[in-house]
Amino acid sequence: MSLLCGGNILKHSCTEILGAPIRDGLPRFDGKMEDGETWLVLHDSDRLSGAHAEAVPLMSSASLVRSLPPDPIVVPCTKLNGRPRSSSDFEALALPPSELVAELPTDWKVGEAVTAHGPHGPLEILPHPEEKAGNRLRYALKPSPEYEIEIPASSKPGQQLRFKTEDDEVVSVVVPSGVKPGGVVGVAPPVLIVRVPVGAGPGDYVNFRSAEHEWWRAVIPETLRFGRYFAARMPQPDLLYMHG
Repeated sequence: MSLLCGGNILKHSCTEILGAPIRDGLPRFDGKMEDGETWLVLHDSDRLSGAHAEAVPLMSSASLVRSLPPDPIVVPCTKLNGRPRSSSDFEALALPPSELVAELPTDWKVGEAVTAHGPHGPLEILPHPEEKAGNRLRYALKPSPEYEIEIPASSKPGQQLRFKTEDDEVVSVVVPSGVKPGGVVGVAPPVLIVRVPVGAGPGDYVNFRSAEHEWWRAVIPETLRFGRYFAARMPQPDLLYMHG
């Protein structure tokens, strides 16, 4: 069974470092706008901002659920029987989806990189030119939504909805507080966010542990979030679905 919570989804476009192996130093994140890449930036007001942010349109009346293009940072993973035994694999750290936080100095100037602080340590990023010196930035560290769901007219906050995917997987959705019928929410896949170890790159295998101390194995994809992270899709019911 899967769960969803959260509010309306907005879209925001930008560029980011994709697929760069983590060989040494801190990878940089380029926040310039560019069509084709999507990401979420959650500010302290819990909303997206910027000239290129726009509301996701409602789905047609023909279907209340719409499948979205897969996020290239999401890869499958395999459960290991005990501790890893392959000497060629890298050991990686993993955690549930979270965020990176960056404080812009009061004398910050456009084009200057700053250090964001995440669950696994520092990461150098290049803030968007529209940001203001002294602002606190929060960057979502999670995959893009896998589905969009239009809340039915008869539904109320806290009510549980269900739908079946093309793979016959049943997804259970709790209507978020504050979302009215006709509102749209996004559903992101159940994942662990894996940090690529130093010295590893796309095509290498990594082993990591879940909160239950079980070991898993996945291959590093070509596309990485913030140049350092990817998402390992966990088989249900190990993790729950989340709002996108």
